[in-house]
Amino acid sequence: MFSVFPYTSADELLEELVSHLSEKRENNPLTPLKVVVPSVHFRDWLQIKLARKFGICMGFEFSMPQDFVTEVFAAADIKKAGEWSKRRLEWSVFEHGRNFPGVAAAASVRDRFAMARLVADRLDQYGHFRPEMFEAWSKGDSFLQKPDHRAEEAWQRDLWSNLYEKFGNTPGLLPQLLNDPATAAKFQEAFRAVTVIGSGSLDPLLVETLHVLSASGVGVDIRVILPCLGYLADIRKQNQSGNLALPDSSSDPEDFQLGAEVQNNPLLVSMARHAVGAFVLIGENGHQYENWPDPGDLIEQSTPDTLLKHIQQAVRANSEYAKVDGLNADDSLRIHECYGARRELELLRDELLRAFSEIKDLKPEDVLIAVPSLDAYAPLVPAVFYTKENPLPVRLTELPASEGDEVLEGLLALLDLARGGRGRASEVLDLMQLRAVREALGVGEDEEKVEFLADKFRDSGITQGFAIGDEQPGDWEFSINRLVAGEFFGPQEPEQSAGVGFQLPVADSMGSNFSELETFLQWLVDLRSTLLDWQTAASPGEWAERLKKAAAALLAGEDGRMSEADKILRFLSGLAVTTPVDVAVILDWMESETDEANRRASISGATPFGRLKQLHNTPCRVLALVGMQTNTLSSRFPKSISKMATR
Repeated sequence: MFSVFPYTSADELLEELVSHLSEKRENNPLTPLKVVVPSVHFRDWLQIKLARKFGICMGFEFSMPQDFVTEVFAAADIKKAGEWSKRRLEWSVFEHGRNFPGVAAAASVRDRFAMARLVADRLDQYGHFRPEMFEAWSKGDSFLQKPDHRAEEAWQRDLWSNLYEKFGNTPGLLPQLLNDPATAAKFQEAFRAVTVIGSGSLDPLLVETLHVLSASGVGVDIRVILPCLGYLADIRKQNQSGNLALPDSSSDPEDFQLGAEVQNNPLLVSMARHAVGAFVLIGENGHQYENWPDPGDLIEQSTPDTLLKHIQQAVRANSEYAKVDGLNADDSLRIHECYGARRELELLRDELLRAFSEIKDLKPEDVLIAVPSLDAYAPLVPAVFYTKENPLPVRLTELPASEGDEVLEGLLALLDLARGGRGRASEVLDLMQLRAVREALGVGEDEEKVEFLADKFRDSGITQGFAIGDEQPGDWEFSINRLVAGEFFGPQEPEQSAGVGFQLPVADSMGSNFSELETFLQWLVDLRSTLLDWQTAASPGEWAERLKKAAAALLAGEDGRMSEADKILRFLSGLAVTTPVDVAVILDWMESETDEANRRASISGATPFGRLKQLHNTPCRVLALVGMQTNTLSSRFPKSISKMATR
């Protein structure tokens, strides 16, 4: 059975969802319930709410929409479906795609890979939001109707056809692939029931997948938050009476005609057009509308007492927005101008303290703090919010790179050093400060030993890049030999001859730290060898071996310390890509792999402080937008401001 339950707020959804999940769990407590959520941070919010309701959050399996679609393919025993994951698709496009428009034939491998990633993202979006396009392409037909779009479509269709011939089983053709009676029993065994939560919109491919599961006898329950539910309910009422024809699922929501009363509410215009697609998508079958309220049921009888509530009520009830005397300036919606990032957070701290004192039952997880970029604000969070007097429980949603996996941090630094192609002394000294390098050198947190090795490296006289061929004063080989000689010649003061440079061995105080120095010398030799080796392009599989070797020699990457790095290197080594790529391509790819998902902070009941994209569509009672400068968002915000909106 396929059921849809819409809500105007997260509170309404949560109340009924808890009851629904509790009933399902009691019926079969040993089998985890599958819950599909729109984002990682929505999952975090839901886990905390369920833990508060049940005492503990157990018996649930949470999946993102794209991950869930992959799980359905796996349950149906469809091979090579994983090749169409965005992560693999970008490499497949790079390997098999040629002559991308806008990329010259003489373009670098790095530029080609960057373009391949953009194309892969486009194909992935087609699979999820335009599956009918793939259906047309599979028949050899064009999908776009306008003649001036045909050329753009042609090369994408040819590329997709090439990939489909190699892999088949594209998710964009899901109904045809899974509409097989033989798979019904497999689905019922894998998914006894599925609950899907949407916030504002749903992935069309996910909805197609749910239709297949429902037809196979799996119970499917969709619960979606649609703030402009009154607008959609009004559409449904007019459609049932024959006064309004709904657009079909392939139409553009922007083409749907809005009523005159809606057009007088700019916010509702934006949200309503966005919601039309979701309404048509999940309501194509008439019986699915049975849980949708009538428009009159959404009109609140009470008069809103704040400006924000007045705006929200107008959206929910599908009514014209009008200014209300006495509500044009209150604490529900506030805008502040600040002269710097620290001052913004200090003012925000005062506003949050006020909110916790005035808003009944407000909890830290009910507050969201969102910024366009964490770089400028993350270092200020401890100083501003973790004070001795009235500390506030605030957590960064992602850890800085320096607090993530130390081996991955070291590999990224080595790749960046190799991409520069110089290996300057200052870059090596910076590298020596990394946690994994200190572990490899055997000095750990001993600052005195680290400084001793740094002094010896400076005294060696390295001034040239690591790739200099002839041994001469200033290059790597000459300078390292001076350090090696110092182990045997005893303590002598370094001397310098005019026009030649350092001549005598570096031997001052070397005997007292012999073991550390010997390790350091071998590390320098391995570093130069690695950097030279990485100047040659290689296949992704060969790069995986290079990185694993470098991690062991330069970053103490041994068993027990390579868990996160191993996941990435195993994926890289498993790619069926033979085209050689340079160090810049591997660095670009590694940076994306080790970004947000691999640096997520552990969840807690503290207030999330993260990027706008991360926290998008996550429910909250208090929202603070910080860092809204003109260079990060729209020019409509003339100065650095922060916004706070309370329910």
